[in-house]
Amino acid sequence: MRLAGGAGSAFESPAPAKIVPRDARKGLGARFPLGPKWRRTTTPEEMEPSSESRTSSALFAGFRALGLFSNDIPHVVRYSALKRRFYVTTCVGKSFHTYDVQKLRLVAVSNSVPQDICCMAADGRLVFAAYGNVFSAFARNKEIVRTFKGHKAEIHLLQPFGDHVISVDADSILIIWHIYSEEEYLQLTFEKSVFKISAILHPSTYLNKILLGSEQGSLQLWNIKSKTDGHPIMAAGSPCGHIGLWDLEDKKLINQIRNAHSTAIAGLTFLHREPLLVTNGADNALRIWIFDGPTGEGRLLRFRMGHSAPLTSIRYYGQNGQQILSASQDGTLQSFSTIHEKFNKSLGHGLINKKRVKRKGLQNTMSVRLPPITKFAAEEARESDWDGIIACHQGKLSCSTWNYQRSTIGAYFLKPKELKKDDITATAFSPDGRWLISAAMDCSIRTWDLPSGCLIDCFLLDSAPLNVTMSPTGDFLATSHVDHLGIYLWSNISLYSIVSLRPLPTDYVPSVVMLPGTCQTQDVEVSEEIIEPSDEMIEYNSPEQLNEQLVTLSLLPESRWKNLLNLDVIKKKNKPKEPPKIPKSAPFFIPTIPGLVPRYAAPEQNNDPQQSKVVNLGILAQKSDFCLKLEEGLINNKYDAALNLLKELGPSGIETELRSLSPDCGGSIEVMQSFLKMIGMMLDRKRDFELAQAYLALFLKLHLKMLPSEPILLEEMTKLSSQVEENWIHLQSLFNQSMCVLNYIKSALL
Repeated sequence: MRLAGGAGSAFESPAPAKIVPRDARKGLGARFPLGPKWRRTTTPEEMEPSSESRTSSALFAGFRALGLFSNDIPHVVRYSALKRRFYVTTCVGKSFHTYDVQKLRLVAVSNSVPQDICCMAADGRLVFAAYGNVFSAFARNKEIVRTFKGHKAEIHLLQPFGDHVISVDADSILIIWHIYSEEEYLQLTFEKSVFKISAILHPSTYLNKILLGSEQGSLQLWNIKSKTDGHPIMAAGSPCGHIGLWDLEDKKLINQIRNAHSTAIAGLTFLHREPLLVTNGADNALRIWIFDGPTGEGRLLRFRMGHSAPLTSIRYYGQNGQQILSASQDGTLQSFSTIHEKFNKSLGHGLINKKRVKRKGLQNTMSVRLPPITKFAAEEARESDWDGIIACHQGKLSCSTWNYQRSTIGAYFLKPKELKKDDITATAFSPDGRWLISAAMDCSIRTWDLPSGCLIDCFLLDSAPLNVTMSPTGDFLATSHVDHLGIYLWSNISLYSIVSLRPLPTDYVPSVVMLPGTCQTQDVEVSEEIIEPSDEMIEYNSPEQLNEQLVTLSLLPESRWKNLLNLDVIKKKNKPKEPPKIPKSAPFFIPTIPGLVPRYAAPEQNNDPQQSKVVNLGILAQKSDFCLKLEEGLINNKYDAALNLLKELGPSGIETELRSLSPDCGGSIEVMQSFLKMIGMMLDRKRDFELAQAYLALFLKLHLKMLPSEPILLEEMTKLSSQVEENWIHLQSLFNQSMCVLNYIKSALL
């Protein structure tokens, strides 16, 4: 049972406390016996990363969890005197969420603690959360500012008390701490066989008094001093999810709220001087009830809820990657936003006959609800014209339709003629179709590279993944797991970092990765192993030629070789329309010698008799480095140095070098022969294929008139002609074969 008092408070925090039984946390696990069956246990050898293998996933990193609002830990309510608002805090595992009660807007997500939170409390300034035998104080709903250590058993009760805080562990040891000094103020030990503490409460309007409840059923009130204030109404929550309202003066039940939660109610709190009741439960729901009816009955005012049972299927909806549709064993279909929780919405439960429910006005629809959804598909196109979601249900042959815009089940039930009995391993494609991501019951998520057919990434989780789906934009992978109520997002590391996509070895042992929390930004310390360079991250250097039978092109841009035959046309187009004009002569000034008296400087005389005014023509006839390398090639039959020099030149420089090979321009027949041998070497090696064709074409254009008159050059030209023809025939046959296969695939009826 959960209790919430309705009277006012004479303490600093106007939020009254709760009586919280210890065994109320046994809720959800008993409902789903399949969880432990599929939960994977890891050995210490698997947990230790190997120095020769990766220690975690190379492609995906945990980002955040969606759809988590509450668990079986009772909520706490605090009042901010500065903002004059109430705030409610709920636990979601290792962290807690803080909501503004006015609109149930998420305002803060706390940093994670090492273990799951087992109880919480709050005053007007701090939030206290216990984990194991330690509890911490959080400021600003996020940061740990105090840590209290001293208990030997697990803490299960916390109660703020002015400048002190009271903690009770499972051995019924009560310790009063001073908040700011973190020192023990008082310690009380109770005999568990006589009085085992199961609840603690600061009664409203009771100054300096605490009320202790025991599992034996007796109560102890320490330092009793009474006052009365406010309405004497007490709210009690049942393990079935009902809420009862009691009049303490008349000692009678005045009202009930049936099926307030689908599981046991974890906590109830009346807001000070407000007709509002805050409740939460293990069904992953946080609800606010308002009592404004004529007879004091309550109605639901606001709520935040996710799935109350593990998820069965998840899929991204739309093309922007901002909505995820999820189905659960609780029978609901919901949509969660990856941007903000205010865009979440529930499509509700599936009903077998919705018209019958409306006609008869049934309050309890459990008998007409459809079984849980096992698989579904969704399409955003023309969603306003028809139902864009179709779903399969457990144990039913017919499929239901749903409308996303109206957030309700559709009017049609479709039943296919033939059904295969084989419910398919969870898989998802990346948006570009290159990766196939698979989830298995061995708690692994694997990524396969489809072009190569190799496994490129694998990591393990502490809970078996049931569903995987990839964002249409490729930035996130979403998963759901056995015994988990949330959707977990994993960021794609390859979008912002260099990752190794080499195939994993056959003896690769993946490591276990923790599921991400609800906070988007978590401080993660980068280990030294990640900073150090790994052998897997070594840049791959492609060889100059993969195979001798293949034709390899150069890495030069097209501007270096494509327009060599059109240089004369380009120069003609770039020629200015008018000749350059001679600038006007500058004004003439007679040079003067600096000094007080102005004097003109005499012209300088050249007294060097050895200086000659005759131009040395030998300098103009000097051979270039390219010609010298060609001459060396005739001797050692090596032309790599000459080819590298030619690669470094632009189109005009290449034309100048090839033109200078002629004897009329300072070259020789031997140098021209050496150039043709260099082209033959390029064709034999099948490397720099496009350069060989461009250089040979320009050479023939420049020296076509003199080539037939030289027997040596004519012989080299005959050899080159056969080489070029052989290479082109081979390439043309490959082109024709590829075109035939392509045309067949495009036109054949497959």
